[in-house]
Formats: sequence, C-alpha cells, structure tokens
Amino acid sequence: MMPSQGRNQARPAHFGPLSVHYDRGRKGFPAETIDFIVGRVPSRNSIILDLGCGTGIATRQLSERGFDLIGCDIDSQMIGRAVGRHSRAIAYVVGSASTIPFRSRSFDCVTCFSCFQWFDTGPALDEIRRVLKPAGSIVITRKNGSSDQRRDFRALLGRFVPGPLPDSREQYDPAAALHLHMLPPTARHVVHATEQFPLPEAMSFFRSRSGWNLIDDSQRSAAEDALLAFCRERSADGVFVRDVAVETIVATI
Repeated sequence: MMPSQGRNQARPAHFGPLSVHYDRGRKGFPAETIDFIVGRVPSRNSIILDLGCGTGIATRQLSERGFDLIGCDIDSQMIGRAVGRHSRAIAYVVGSASTIPFRSRSFDCVTCFSCFQWFDTGPALDEIRRVLKPAGSIVITRKNGSSDQRRDFRALLGRFVPGPLPDSREQYDPAAALHLHMLPPTARHVVHATEQFPLPEAMSFFRSRSGWNLIDDSQRSAAEDALLAFCRERSADGVFVRDVAVETIVATI
C-alpha cells in the first residue's frame, strides 16, 4: 500500500510481517456500518471487490450478508492469512490498487476499509473507475480513534524509531481526495462505537499499526515492554477500551 502524495512520505514496510497481529488485534466494523453499505449495493447478485482487504476482516462481514466478493491486497502474506479463513463466497488475489488485476466493468461496488489513505492517488482511482460497472460505487470506510491515544502511541514509537514516522491520518480527508479526482461523494454515514480488547489483543492491535514495522530488531524487546506498560496504564480490569467514529463515504461513477 502506498501513501498518497503531499503527506508525510516516511513509509513503513509492507504490512505482511504484521499480518498475524493484524488478524488478532483488528476488530470488525459495526453492524450499522455494514447495513449502510449493504443498502448502497444494487442487489444481492452484485459482485463486490474489497480492495486493500488485508486479512479479510471486512470482506468476511460482507460475505455473511450474502454477497459474492473478491478480496484484493498488495501483500501476499495478508492474502495468505485471509485465505486461511476461506469462504466459498470469497476469492482472494494479490494485486495493486494502481493495476487492479481484473477486466473493465467487472464490479458493482468497490469497498476500501481502513486502507484508502494508502492509495488515494490518480492511478488507483482511475483503475477503480475502470473496473466498476456503470453507476457502480466506491465505498470508503475508516475508523477515527481517540487523538490522545494516537498521539501517545506515536510518542512511544518515537522512542524506538529514528526519523519521521508515517502518519496516514494527519489532516486526511477522503472526501477531499474524491473531489480532487472528480468523484464527489453522494452519501456519508458515521457510527460511534466502543472497541474492547483484552490485553493480549490490545498488544496485537498496536503491533499491527504500520509504524511498528519500523522498529529495529535490536529495539524490539524494549519496545514490547514499553507497549505492555502503555496498554496496562490505559486498561481497566485488564480490558483496553478504544472509542471510534466509523465514517463511511460513498461516491458513484
């Protein structure tokens, strides 16, 4: 996944080395969010491309609603873990958003869950347009967590990572990116939710963040100790709580 132009260009390695933590620590999306997306898909016979699908967390949620899906991610390790949770209604492929490996007009809907910020460039949006059928939709969903938690975690990373940290969320507005590429949003939906993590899951959640890849092996043990203290300090009765606003934006070609 590539960051878009104009933001902090410090880049993490691919998410693949973090895939086990991504699958253990990342939560799914609220039922209200999935309901909203389902309501924007033309029919149960629609075919959905989940672009930047990672380990298939949201892909599986949509599949449970009866849709046929293809999950696509640039990282083979993420796809490998998604395939390990295989469903007959889901096919997974390795592919880049800037060269989507499907024929033109193949999909009724393209979804991007917690990933659009990595590839909201002209080439990727041109490709999304190409693979969508006429009147097809792109659906972008992201979670906005506590700015204090994000700030504190970045401060922790800064103790172990020299140089600038990647920050895909800094001053980021997916609607503005769509407008820039002549895809004005047609609908927006926000759900407020609380995610609860037992401490091992909380550790996996933070280890799945892109900046964790940048910690050198020589610093890993100290970083793990610091992360455990970070999670414990912010937990109650062994449970870490994260409040999120889940935003979904829809644009139709």
